[in-house]
Amino acid sequence: RQQISNIAASHISIGVWNDNQVKQVNMPTLAEEIDFWLEKDDRQRSLWQPSMLLNRRYVETIRERKVPLDMRALIGLYETPRAMDIFTWLSYRLPTVRDPKGVFVPYYGENGLHGVFGKTVQDKYKFKQVFEDSLRAAHKFYPDARLSFEDNGIKLFNSPSPVPAEHSISREPSLFLGG
Repeated sequence: RQQISNIAASHISIGVWNDNQVKQVNMPTLAEEIDFWLEKDDRQRSLWQPSMLLNRRYVETIRERKVPLDMRALIGLYETPRAMDIFTWLSYRLPTVRDPKGVFVPYYGENGLHGVFGKTVQDKYKFKQVFEDSLRAAHKFYPDARLSFEDNGIKLFNSPSPVPAEHSISREPSLFLGG
């Protein structure tokens, strides 16, 4: 019941980075419609199947920006959510870097890492330490990731995807998820 409430109340923000721009796409809700029958007696199972109509913009954004992920890495990082987020971001971002000189991403500022990965860490010096520790943890599962630590941020370089194309499973999300 709590998970149904969480999905119904969710607000999704998707960040899209390229070499010259950072864009944020906000979804007012993940699902346009959710229809679940909640039994009063938890021991009793419903014969009625639940359904969820996903937000069209969410589905379109996911289709346009899908990223193959190595689930073994996410399982390996499950105790460190920030490292999971960084791994996912690097999996998307590094294969899209086109500039051979790399792309600098600052720790702070309008397009900084702190705004995405550190809102819960108020102290700027502490954030840098926490972020770099989480980045090192993520890097263990993405050894081909090419990046460097700079004084005020990190530099990203084109890197192969952590999931080789022959192991990638690409499933198109359905607009309607139902039983």
